[in-house]
Amino acid sequence: MRGIVIHFLQQDILNLHPMIYLGFAAIWMLILVSAVISVRSLEIPVGFKVVWLLLIFFVPIAGLALYALRCLLRADWKALAPLFHSRKLNQHLPSAKAPNVPRRKA
Repeated sequence: MRGIVIHFLQQDILNLHPMIYLGFAAIWMLILVSAVISVRSLEIPVGFKVVWLLLIFFVPIAGLALYALRCLLRADWKALAPLFHSRKLNQHLPSAKAPNVPRRKA
């Protein structure tokens, strides 16, 4: 195991097999396709979609990182509320229940 780690860190010839690069390329293409589909599904003006796509394609790592951060900041976190059972978390998340409003008599 030690030998494998040393070869990996030194980028020995064992790590420079073409299939490794093909695997990295396939993973990168899947990430890009996923980001493009996600950007296209956003309900924002077309100009903002174009800006996000240009950022993702021309500044690849930083663009994907910024888009991931944007998705995390705008995510719907209500699904996580039951996992934590925290009063503070429950106070910050709006309830899906309708408020109790007394009905007027006709």
